Amino acid sequence: GQAQAVPAGQGGLRDIRQSVEASSLSGEQKAALTQAAREAVEAGVPHEDVAVIVTGGLSQGADVHALTRFLAVARDVQAQGLPVRPVLNKIEQGSAKGVPPERIIEVVGRVRVNLVTARDMVDGVVAQGLAKNAPEEKKGAVEALAGALERGVPAGDIVELGQKAAEVKSSLSQFSRAVETLANLKEMGMPRDLALKAARKAVILNYSERGMARMERDLLTMRKSGMSWEDSFREMGAGMERCRGGMGGAGSGS
Repeated sequence: GQAQAVPAGQGGLRDIRQSVEASSLSGEQKAALTQAAREAVEAGVPHEDVAVIVTGGLSQGADVHALTRFLAVARDVQAQGLPVRPVLNKIEQGSAKGVPPERIIEVVGRVRVNLVTARDMVDGVVAQGLAKNAPEEKKGAVEALAGALERGVPAGDIVELGQKAAEVKSSLSQFSRAVETLANLKEMGMPRDLALKAARKAVILNYSERGMARMERDLLTMRKSGMSWEDSFREMGAGMERCRGGMGGAGSGS
């Protein structure tokens, strides 16, 4: 019966503390950085990521103040019950590329706002009756919606798609995949209204995740063959109606 998570976290912290102690920081800086690392790990931030931020930062001569801010943001996001992975990815990637700390904090701030907005949206569609099977599924949906917001999908379009998904009793994973489809189609250059119609159609026809991926490929193929987006959408719509739930639709590969 002893809690096994504690020794693992403590072991990770010991390694981090050793890196900090071996650095040329002042005693005060070492104490501040070790404290920030401990608080992040205790909040539930994976100690491997805390180690990457600290040791990577120290090896690049990063400012201690910047490192403690990175750890504080990760700790706060974790404490809010939000998915921390997108925030950690931005910090780790930005640091590895030598992006100025202020810029990383700015980007991470936007990611955090999107995660809060996405969580509220997911709570909204679940309250409207969307089926969610597991906490992990909710976390995945929050990440997917936040990612779509970051890619420039208007919040209103996601809300509208969520209302339709709740209406037809979609699953949360199907809805979040439809939001990704919306973002993908937008990035392909499809006009906003058509991208939303295509994603709505996939939700109404109960497309599986595989079916949505195939729909995206088919639309892009038609567009590349010289058809306009409007004609590609019409052609696809006719095909969808012919095989309702098809293209790997209802019940397969979801």
